Order: sequence, then structure tokens, then C-alpha cells
Amino acid sequence: MQADLLKVISAAVTPVVMISAIALLNLGISNRSAGIAHVLRSLAAEYRLQDTSEERKANIRTQIPFLLVRFTMSARAQWALYTAMVCFVGTVLTITLDPGAGNNLKLGLFVAGIVLALVAVILESAEISTANRTLKIDLVDVLGEVGVTRPPSINS
Repeated sequence: MQADLLKVISAAVTPVVMISAIALLNLGISNRSAGIAHVLRSLAAEYRLQDTSEERKANIRTQIPFLLVRFTMSARAQWALYTAMVCFVGTVLTITLDPGAGNNLKLGLFVAGIVLALVAVILESAEISTANRTLKIDLVDVLGEVGVTRPPSINS
């Protein structure tokens, strides 16, 4: 009996570890989303100022759609991670409540959690790529087109 209990506990450890990993990923993405929201609000406030030049307003209007896309990608990544967490919790529950039955359900929940975590990572990778484009737009007035498209050489 005790050996069976240890098997159940051992089987439940992997999805429990995945829950912790997903929570850490979600924390990082949540912080990024908060940063994006802060930038959006700051740019909107700057846009509304009387002394903001038309050139700067045009730059802000160019940045805002990219930032909204980034925010949406991060939000979707968070939803994917929360859903993955539900899958892993479901895996733990099916392992512990009925260890002898429903192996297809257990495996299905676990694989779904992994796939959702992969979706979140892909979304965040796309968000990072979009962040690079947004940064280039913001710096075009500082560095000019050449500085934006081609970084200076480290060797010079």
C-alpha cells in the first residue's frame, strides 16, 4: 500500500514542477505586460500635451499600434500559461484521485499543458521581435535611419 502511494506521489511530482515553472514564466510575462501598459499610458499622455510637436505626435502614432500588438501577444501568452497551469493541476488531480485509471486523460492533460507553454513561448518571442521594431521607431529621431537599421561596430 505504501509503495503504491509513493508511486502516485512520484507520478504527481512532474506536473507539480511544471506548475511552478509556468508560474515563474507567467510572472515574467506579467511584468513585461505591465511595462508595455506603462509605456502606452506615458505615450498617450505625452501625445495629449500642448507642447508636443507634430513630428513627435506622428512618431507616437507609429509606435502605438506596435505596442498594442505587443500587449495583446503578452496577454495571450498569459492566457496560454494560465490554461497550461489548469492542465497541469488537472493532471495532478487525475493522478492522485484515480491513479489506476484514465491514463489517456492524464497524458492528454499533460501534453496540452506542454503545448500551451510552447504557444506562450512563441508568443513572447514574437513580442520581443516586435519590441525591437518599436524601439527602432522611437530612436529614429535620435540615431537617424542608418543608426536604426545598422548598429555601430563593436570593433571601432
